[in-house]
Amino acid sequence: MKIRNLEEIAEIFSKFKCGKIYYKLLQKNDNSKQQIYLGSDFSVLNIFPNLKINRDQKNSGILKAPLKFSWITDDFLISPAPSAQLILYPQYPEVRFSGFLRGSDGPSAIIGSGCREIGRVLFWGVKENGEILGIALPSDSPLAIHLTAIANPNQDELIKKLVPQSNYDDFHKLLHELKMISKAGWINAIRMDGNGTIKPCKGVNCGGYTLEAKLGIRNNGLSEPDLYGWEIKQFSATSFENPKGGAVTLFTPEPTKGIYREGGVIQFLKKYGYPDQSGIKGRINFSSPHRFGIKNPKT
Repeated sequence: MKIRNLEEIAEIFSKFKCGKIYYKLLQKNDNSKQQIYLGSDFSVLNIFPNLKINRDQKNSGILKAPLKFSWITDDFLISPAPSAQLILYPQYPEVRFSGFLRGSDGPSAIIGSGCREIGRVLFWGVKENGEILGIALPSDSPLAIHLTAIANPNQDELIKKLVPQSNYDDFHKLLHELKMISKAGWINAIRMDGNGTIKPCKGVNCGGYTLEAKLGIRNNGLSEPDLYGWEIKQFSATSFENPKGGAVTLFTPEPTKGIYREGGVIQFLKKYGYPDQSGIKGRINFSSPHRFGIKNPKT
């Protein structure tokens, strides 16, 4: 794969809808046999979405986290690597990337078992739905030579983040994808679970779940934006001519200070809550709209 500069690598990952790009300059021991060293702590788990952390069946002291990883081939096709995983060795500690070539049409000539050249580079593109795509470049690639020349081993992080540059801003990307969903017509209610599997959905929240699923967003409780730096929200309406609905929740206003944190939820409810108005004995509620600058008579 001939890639000359960072703009070209960013454009390729952007075409596959990768919102985040990371790379590592590979050392001698970084290959499929000795695995690829990613760091001395488990912070890498915050970079690469994993399916689930499990204990190794043969050695309970080793943890493994499977990845939904695929290679982008020279023909710009996707080749899944079903055995790709992160291996966590708590006793050292360190994390290594393993199984990335097994069962795939990956770049074995660059990061295979016998490859030990310094200056090779491995890129990861992370999609919003948790999928990870990879591209590896040889040490004589123009981009690999450039990244090696500007690297500072004493200051640089082991895994570096590349911020894609594009003339097509994120807001218009989002509008384009929403437009494509709108043109699709009526859509049965669905949701995407944490593993990226599409399932039928039943319930009052299925409008939002369906919209997120069509945008490739998994069910999650993360506080960060859903897509392209934006939070995706639904607004339900029974009529397009006269759309009416309730409030749109933008964030969960859970207190970070005061009696709620210092004394706990029960103490908070005893002080600010009110007896259940439907007659449930022993129950204390704290609800109803609370508007800025206006005291709520209930609480």
